[in-house]
Amino acid sequence: MLVGFSVSKKVGNAVIRNRTKRVLREAFRSLQPRLKTGYRLIFVVRPSIVKDGEVDFQTVCRTMEQLFARSNMWEERS
Repeated sequence: MLVGFSVSKKVGNAVIRNRTKRVLREAFRSLQPRLKTGYRLIFVVRPSIVKDGEVDFQTVCRTMEQLFARSNMWEERS
């Protein structure tokens, strides 16, 4: 599965953008084993992800889970 993250300068300075990408990569890595294979994903990050100069890992994971559920991308478990 290929995945990309697009974080524009509107999100914040370089430190915040890089921290955001690290959090997104880790959140995706933790959810990837449960996903169906064969997809190519691009996450376009909005400035609203940053609250008080920080990116909350739990919020990112919860949001990704909701997106995957809406897209029917969870692997069927038996």
